[in-house]
Amino acid sequence: MIYLMFLVPGFVALMLLKQRRRKDRELSEDILKYLREQASRRESVSIESLCGVTSLAARRVVGLLERLERSGLLNTDAASLQLTATGEQEGLRLIRNHRLWETHLKEFSGLEPVDWHTEADVSEHRLGADEVNRIEA
Repeated sequence: MIYLMFLVPGFVALMLLKQRRRKDRELSEDILKYLREQASRRESVSIESLCGVTSLAARRVVGLLERLERSGLLNTDAASLQLTATGEQEGLRLIRNHRLWETHLKEFSGLEPVDWHTEADVSEHRLGADEVNRIEA
């Protein structure tokens, strides 16, 4: 792999771009999940609260919200952030994946309970439909 970095022009730039896109997708999914959880509690969400939850600067959070809106997952106006029906479904999918993975870790991993949530926060983004179906079975 290392020799590819020197043989293929732009290889490092391409890998960094892929890494940035994956991170942006995961952060966007974290925001969707948070918005869905807060909606179920009938709690409002602000840019400031999203900054706190994601540990990101307001400018970056706004960029991710714009991305979610362009994707048809979120409606925004001056006063609120509202998930679309598709955004609602995606948020529920992420919450479900998180809980399924925590349950899977509890039953099969041997990890300490304190680690289940952190592990699920990472894995919820990578679970495909086939893996979710296998865990549910």
